[in-house]
Amino acid sequence: MDDQEITNFLVKYLSDFDDPDDLILEICQITGRTWMEVEALLDQVCLQHQTEITTRQFPLLALIALGTFIGGLALTALSVDLIVVTLKTDINPPSGGPGY
Repeated sequence: MDDQEITNFLVKYLSDFDDPDDLILEICQITGRTWMEVEALLDQVCLQHQTEITTRQFPLLALIALGTFIGGLALTALSVDLIVVTLKTDINPPSGGPGY
């Protein structure tokens, strides 16, 4: 496995949010290189291919952000509804009950 293949492998798996230590171990086992050599290569790949890695991660991150946004809107709507119902009850209390 040459450096270009290793680089492509690292970019692909870093884009999938894999644990860097697992990647380093796997490359060490495949190539026979030391941990420090592969770790230095990983750091270099991260710096040189940061844009590509981020671009590959964007769809998942966008989906998570959209889900969080929609969940926040739903919670806001429920809270506003609860506040409105509470205020209506305080302004116009039900009549005919005990103590009225």
